[in-house]
Amino acid sequence: MKSYVKVLPATNGDCLLISLLTEEKEMNILIDGGRGRACYRRLKSEIENISMEGKLIDLLVITHTDDDHISGIIKLFQDTKINKNIFKNIWFNSGSIISNYFSLEEDDSKIIPLQPDNKKMSIRQGLSLEKELKKTNSWYENVLVSGNKEDINGMCFTILSPDIDTLREFWNKWEIECDTNTKMSSVTDYHISIETLIKNKFIEDKRLPNKSSIAFLLEFNGIRLLMLGDSHPSIVVNSLRSLGYSNKNKLKVNLMKVSHHGSKFNTSVELLNLIECKNFIVSTDGSKHGFPHKECLAKIVKNTTEKVRFYFNYSTVSNIFTEEEIEDYGMECIFLDTKKDYTVEVKQE
Repeated sequence: MKSYVKVLPATNGDCLLISLLTEEKEMNILIDGGRGRACYRRLKSEIENISMEGKLIDLLVITHTDDDHISGIIKLFQDTKINKNIFKNIWFNSGSIISNYFSLEEDDSKIIPLQPDNKKMSIRQGLSLEKELKKTNSWYENVLVSGNKEDINGMCFTILSPDIDTLREFWNKWEIECDTNTKMSSVTDYHISIETLIKNKFIEDKRLPNKSSIAFLLEFNGIRLLMLGDSHPSIVVNSLRSLGYSNKNKLKVNLMKVSHHGSKFNTSVELLNLIECKNFIVSTDGSKHGFPHKECLAKIVKNTTEKVRFYFNYSTVSNIFTEEEIEDYGMECIFLDTKKDYTVEVKQE
């Protein structure tokens, strides 16, 4: 039985469906819901197929509040035709969960509305994602924070991000990215050589919502997946070092989801030096911020001892490397599409 990850076409966001298979069972994990109609249609179809086969989504992970990750989830819970009982476990560090953890007063501005209701009606009276999550009786209403270990039907999860200080800071400066019409960015670093880009000094992402993103290591039946959401590398590095990983004792993983759509601000050499991996997922259509940054991918190529294989869910970024660079560095770029069913097979190495 083959395990796989589907990297759904989520425009500039994330929507990943993981299926871990053995002869005895199938485990399904959904990470985020992406953005856009095409992504939602695809996501809804996947969920309906799983439901018709009598299976479940064993875990839904909402990594953080940015629209390019949470928009599709909001649509799922707006959709009355979807049986929400398909979600067996749900992870989401909501404003109410964070406030309860720190014994702070709940704040209506930190509740995520499902749809605009009567303006005279308070958000707490109206429909909210938090209320819909509660109705499932599957929401894990405790904070997920670095160092936590969770076991779901034999799947071992180690939470690598966020840390406690970040959650407190995020609650104090709560921010939800609004959906905006994005245009294809004309500013990229694709014209710059790998050798030049790797010399650039690393500067870490400063956005709090990204810093609050849930990131985790998933281990199941000899497979290890590193799912980084939009997390900050310094937090993940601290978590990995606390687990005993180092430059000499690297974390070996079969597949890594590159943080924040391949942003140069979210993947550091320090992080890469703690990881042994050759398969990397990059989720974005290239329509925002010039993602993926070639600088990020260049550092992955230069700090990975084996032949690197990149999986992109859009061919719109196919010009990121020259043919000479692909040949010289022995890398492979695979562009997922409907013919490939947006699927990355996960093999035990």
